[in-house]
Amino acid sequence: MKKIFFGALVTLALSCGAFAQTYDVQNFNAHGPVTTNLATATTPDSAAIGSGFNIASQNDMYFGGSTTTGGRIAVNGITYNSGGATSASNTNRNYVGVVGQSHAANSDGGTNLTTDARGGFFGLNGIAYADPAATNLLGIVAQENDTYSQAGASFKYQTGLNIVGFNTVRGSVVDAAMMIGGSTANGPYGPHTGWKCGMCFTDFNGVDPMYSGSTLLGYVWVNNPATKRSITSGIDLSGFSISGAVIQSQAMSLSDNTLLLGVNGSNISAITAGSGAAAANLDLNAKGGGAVRIANTASTHVLVNTSTDDGTNTLQVNGSTKVTGAISATTTGTMPMYGTTGAAVNAPHMVSGSVSLSGGSATVTLSGSAVYSGTNGYVCTANDATAANPVSVQNQSGSSVRFVGTGSDAVTFLCAGN
Repeated sequence: MKKIFFGALVTLALSCGAFAQTYDVQNFNAHGPVTTNLATATTPDSAAIGSGFNIASQNDMYFGGSTTTGGRIAVNGITYNSGGATSASNTNRNYVGVVGQSHAANSDGGTNLTTDARGGFFGLNGIAYADPAATNLLGIVAQENDTYSQAGASFKYQTGLNIVGFNTVRGSVVDAAMMIGGSTANGPYGPHTGWKCGMCFTDFNGVDPMYSGSTLLGYVWVNNPATKRSITSGIDLSGFSISGAVIQSQAMSLSDNTLLLGVNGSNISAITAGSGAAAANLDLNAKGGGAVRIANTASTHVLVNTSTDDGTNTLQVNGSTKVTGAISATTTGTMPMYGTTGAAVNAPHMVSGSVSLSGGSATVTLSGSAVYSGTNGYVCTANDATAANPVSVQNQSGSSVRFVGTGSDAVTFLCAGN
């Protein structure tokens, strides 16, 4: 093993069981040489070691056995402010336990960003291995970030993971604050079988990570909080074929082509347009020759501006209804009815039928949807179907009409009104 101790190059040979490798070192700082009370290492690294790694500093800890107790930490970096507040003239109040840096000061031989990009620089890399004999483990975690605070402490920001960019250019293929991926086979490890949960919230560590005032995915604008930021997409899942719900909450399920409301058994589901506006339209737009459809089962009805179901009609509207264009029905239809001036009769309907007179008269009782609003709410005409005899009509009430004619002649009639 080659190491730099206080600026001098020292060569060591180390063999620990099956572990025997050669390492070489270059100590560097991203913004210039490191100034310490010891020395600065400037020896360049140009060793040829094939496809392996030169390691500047390595701490190996081999442990285990029936007498072993306690946890193990191979490298531990601590900054501990136990001496009081730092100087009032201190201009750098950032205190870091461990820093990893990887600095690219020049190209690594790549010729383009499509087929010949070369050189991966990683500031920090956490790795957790599990070999075939490592069974029934509690878990393997490449990196855990913990925050500790006691009652009485106070701070402006608290984050488990802080990702801050200092970038003036973007990645040509991937440009992300956080990337989740999987690797092909690497020796006996892999290939990756796929994460079951890309990002999960869990109480595995003992308590819930969120509370009743939490927001799972949100934002905090400190500078210009009233200014809306412009982006292209909020969440883009177009690269996935999703067999279940795209978004699932306690009472809502959204799949690729279906929105289900009231999944938790609620008997009222609402879609509100423009909740922050004084007035807003709700538009449902079909595409091409398609139509906006309201589908229902035989036992459900569509109610507009009412919550009272009459138990009979599929569509029930409370209030005035205007239709521009023709109304077509395949079963019971609707015929508009107007007065002599062209004024429409409100909610008209027609009743047709026949009756045989007895002693020169007969009374017909109307029921159900045939009933009219009152005695003067309709007009009937009648014809004698037996002979050319006159027939007179007398409205008794909205549900009763009397026909007077000859003997036992048969009479046909047609009534119209509202």
